[in-house]
Amino acid sequence: IPFVILAALLFSSIYYFLVGLEASRYGFFLLANLLFSLWAVFTGQAITAFASNVTVALGIPPLINTLGNVLAGFLIRKPEIPPWYIWLFWINPFQYYNGAVMVNSLQDTEFFCEPTEYVPFQNPNPDESCSQLSNAGFTYIDGPAPGTCAYCPTTNGNQILATFGLGEYSKWINIAALFGFVVAFRVIGLVGVRFFKHLDR
Repeated sequence: IPFVILAALLFSSIYYFLVGLEASRYGFFLLANLLFSLWAVFTGQAITAFASNVTVALGIPPLINTLGNVLAGFLIRKPEIPPWYIWLFWINPFQYYNGAVMVNSLQDTEFFCEPTEYVPFQNPNPDESCSQLSNAGFTYIDGPAPGTCAYCPTTNGNQILATFGLGEYSKWINIAALFGFVVAFRVIGLVGVRFFKHLDR
């Protein structure tokens, strides 16, 4: 466990500040990363305890990693996951880790568009200037052509989170889920070590 904590601390410290994320939110990111790292290590230990040989033990983690990433609700959005696979979404630690980190990083974060990133549209009220239009919290500016306006499609991180069904409450629910996975796989691993013996190891 001390080595896992050290590795999570080193990775988090280097990665988090290297990409320029907000320093005041680092503590939560470290907590999420530590829990996910502990789950990964305990899962590997549990697989090793139950696997009959090295070949089996080495074959299972890539499968977990692939399914975990694909069915975390980000590469394939939750509504698009086939119904017969949705249970893998709900028991997926990757989903809870990514959700926690996304909320921590994006919530209430402001975004600003470059001039080329504004989306133009025809002014629906030619008698009004673009700045007088109001809709869904967007701020409109004059467009690139006469009679057009433009808007920045993403101005706040909450807009991105909403597309994934994430909100403030998601942070701590996801952390609690990760903690549960850590405890569960630690227990499963200990059970495997205690009760399963493979003489051909």
